[in-house]
Amino acid sequence: MRLRSIAAFYKRLFARLFDWGLRAHGMQDFPEYNAILGLSMVATFNLLSLLMIGEYALGTDRFLSHPKLVAITSWCACVAGHYFMLVHGGRAKQILAELSASESPSTLVTWAYFLASIACFLGIATVRLAFSRY
Repeated sequence: MRLRSIAAFYKRLFARLFDWGLRAHGMQDFPEYNAILGLSMVATFNLLSLLMIGEYALGTDRFLSHPKLVAITSWCACVAGHYFMLVHGGRAKQILAELSASESPSTLVTWAYFLASIACFLGIATVRLAFSRY
């Protein structure tokens, strides 16, 4: 039940970003791909934040022993997942047609999600570096 509400929020967030890109540049700028790139970046920040918390909780540094490889792999996996979940087979236009403007999150909620995700990532990374064993 909880996963469905998260997926619904995520679809509404995608629709909001897709609609912004569509209104700003039309289809010439590939708004569906801009939306999944932005969502993938934030999802990668959230995933890396969870990995850093997991490392701290378990007292290990195995998850992020190769941070660039983990970050690039995570981002590529997020882009691929978002593509197949939100764009492949014309899903982007279907999602946009299904959700009315009243169902998409407000501008404040959209910005709050992005900024909170980035702030959490940077905060956790800063604390991780401050208490690093190296």
